Amino acid sequence: MPTAQSRIRVHELVAAIVDRLPVILTEVRLLLVEQQPDYAGFLAGDFEEVLRASRGFIARLVREAARDGTVALGVTRSGSLG
Repeated sequence: MPTAQSRIRVHELVAAIVDRLPVILTEVRLLLVEQQPDYAGFLAGDFEEVLRASRGFIARLVREAARDGTVALGVTRSGSLG
């Protein structure tokens, strides 16, 4: 069971992931260059668009996971700390 100090607020988790998205997507692109060059090229060519879409996806994914209880974030279904 998470302690009060180890609990993560959903909005803090979303912000932390979103802040790292440029680095994460760049790493993904670099890893895909040899085996999936078309997808790697898409990531490089439309990077800002991919980044914008990814931000929305991450926010929704984390909120849904917390709401459904599928992620142990120490969060109640309402999104507040449990």
